[in-house]
Amino acid sequence: MLRIVPVSLGLCLCLMAGTATADSPEKRAHALYSEGKAQLASGQFAAAVATFDRAWAVFEHPLILKKRAEAKEQLGDIEEAVADYRLYDAKLGKYKKKERRQVADQISLLTALLEKPVKVSVVTTRIGVKVAVDGGVARRTPFEEQLPP
Repeated sequence: MLRIVPVSLGLCLCLMAGTATADSPEKRAHALYSEGKAQLASGQFAAAVATFDRAWAVFEHPLILKKRAEAKEQLGDIEEAVADYRLYDAKLGKYKKKERRQVADQISLLTALLEKPVKVSVVTTRIGVKVAVDGGVARRTPFEEQLPP
């Protein structure tokens, strides 16, 4: 009877060790990363950003940054997307030349969007209402104006 107790105790310790590794930061981050990818694919961009934030807090893997940048880009948060792409690029290392080139192209594209003026239409429910945009001269609606991003 005494021999069974140490074997049982050893078996319990092995099972506990197995659950500890199954719940490692890498695995938790991977589960969150997968959840964020699904949210991104289904168009839940804000939820995806929040999920990728949680994944990054658990384990800092560069792919989390890339997906978070994609989600921020879809939300129209271009400045934040560029920041994430730059951090992703810095963490890639010098050996991933093809991926770094693609990221550099995406950063260039997004940066150009930030510099390009945006055409805005100002429409009101009543025609002829005077509206000033960004403290400019008041104009009667409807009208269009080019604004900096």
